Amino acid sequence: FKVYAHFPGEGDLKVEKDIVSGRYTVVPGETVTFILRYRNVGTRAMSGIILEEHLPAYIEHVSGGNPGDGIVTWKIDHLNPGENSFVTFQVKVSEDIPD
Repeated sequence: FKVYAHFPGEGDLKVEKDIVSGRYTVVPGETVTFILRYRNVGTRAMSGIILEEHLPAYIEHVSGGNPGDGIVTWKIDHLNPGENSFVTFQVKVSEDIPD
């Protein structure tokens, strides 16, 4: 999985992803919950931030964010210097994944 952050202008955004529930090695049909923590580590307020989680083949979105075409997105309207927050989402490993 790969997370991308897009925002207009200048800024310094730190994004970390962790597993909240589930395992790092999963089997078909298993659901995993992730957390994306983000923080403005710069000196300027940021606005119009878009976080994108690109889902690999055979991974299905279950909940959290705005899914579409293998990408889950979140819009963060404003983030002051030093401010942080998080979002969570769930995915499921497809039953149809090849061996």
